[in-house]
Amino acid sequence: MTSETEKGALVDTEVTYDFEESEDENEEDLDEEHGHKRVHVVRSGKERAVQILLVVENFRLAFYIIFLSLLFLCMLLTTQLSGVEDYEEVILTVFGITNICTYMDWPPATYVLPSVWVLALLTIEAYLVVSVFRVWVAKEERKVTKLFLIGYTVAMVYIGISLALVATTFSVAPDLTDPVTVWVHVLPYTNLSCAMGALAVMVTWFGEAVAWRGLETFPGFSHINLLMTGVLVLMIPVKFVHHLYCLVNLQQRSCAELSTALKILLEVLNKIFIAAVVVWPTFQSAYLSYKREKTHCVYAILADNRKSRVTEDVK
Repeated sequence: MTSETEKGALVDTEVTYDFEESEDENEEDLDEEHGHKRVHVVRSGKERAVQILLVVENFRLAFYIIFLSLLFLCMLLTTQLSGVEDYEEVILTVFGITNICTYMDWPPATYVLPSVWVLALLTIEAYLVVSVFRVWVAKEERKVTKLFLIGYTVAMVYIGISLALVATTFSVAPDLTDPVTVWVHVLPYTNLSCAMGALAVMVTWFGEAVAWRGLETFPGFSHINLLMTGVLVLMIPVKFVHHLYCLVNLQQRSCAELSTALKILLEVLNKIFIAAVVVWPTFQSAYLSYKREKTHCVYAILADNRKSRVTEDVK
């Protein structure tokens, strides 16, 4: 049995930490002692804590990898195993052009889609949370304003909710004879397009302003970032208006009867949008992940509120 004295010791929560910091203020030397380890133990006298190096871009890269893998898996399952020859009919009728949803509305793709999406959701939500703390630290270091932090946080919350709501698209199959199902199916996807565009814009905005300052990159990296950001700023409203127009005029099949020239234009714009919102961000996050600790990382220190049983006082 545990004595009263031992119980008292266990619940003593007045534990403070004074972990050693590098005397050199150069950011490159902050974790030189530990060789840029992802996880290591830090000491403050008798107390111990675990310090974790989080390469923030790793979470975003994981999301894009899972997202693209999911897309290719659905494409394979729908084209090869669904047994549906006119799988493009619903999307063409609603929008006049095809999009990634073309391959996500039919079994057996619908059997695996929700479960795999959960994996993607976990990684991107982790990225959103860690990135907000990173901006918070930047605000405390006077690299960004309080207004920027508030705006960034609001944007990340919106993006996180939007990505979660995509599950509604997976659960409601579009039925052209029931317009409500089409609206419920399409709106979360439309919002997803806007949210992923907003994510790419916010990443580039903070990156160019703070996170990528002083980072050695290949020639043209910043120019491509700004170009893709400009494309998204222009394309997000176009994407939203196109989808909304098609839904409002669903019963008239207005988008299905668009001219060939307009359909070709929309197809080109859609491919440009995909390049800016998925392809380039995937490469961008992979490149920054390759840079590892040279990018703007975050340290997480995990410590408890109980006194240590270590007997020697080690600094």
